[in-house]
Amino acid sequence: MQSTKQAMDWHIQEVLTCEVLRLDPDNKMLKKFFEMQNHHGANMRNIKKQYEKHGTWKEPLPGSLL
Repeated sequence: MQSTKQAMDWHIQEVLTCEVLRLDPDNKMLKKFFEMQNHHGANMRNIKKQYEKHGTWKEPLPGSLL
């Protein structure tokens, strides 16, 4: 089971990534994160795909603590 803190950490990462993409789609630091070949880079690329498809981050699941 995830802790509340971990779930909030992931949500903060999603929100901040989407906000930076909205304000500066060519942000050099985000591009570096997207290029990382580990689970963090993969998660950032998934957030970017979500943003490009829906224009926002994923909504927390019903019943989540966020």
